Amino acid sequence: MGGTDVYLQTCQVLRLILGSLNEVGASAQDVVRLRIYLKDYTDFPEIARAQFEVFESVRPTCTFVQTSFVGPEFRVQMDADAILEIHSSESMLLQYSS
Repeated sequence: MGGTDVYLQTCQVLRLILGSLNEVGASAQDVVRLRIYLKDYTDFPEIARAQFEVFESVRPTCTFVQTSFVGPEFRVQMDADAILEIHSSESMLLQYSS
């Protein structure tokens, strides 16, 4: 999604993450950690802009890693960890990768 536009690719990845969170009754507010893999560090500003639009009020721990991907069309990938309260004494860690 988004062709070679890294901002649009990042927005799509974030939509997938938010959709998965929604399926289990969670939201961006439950995310505690993001790992963002980028193909080229010069893409950092556009990836960070999209990430900040979703997580501005949450500010989860975030790690950026420059790496290569399977296909040249991929410019960004993310892992998100969220913690959800199940009962007052229990919690569950939800991990998602896209």
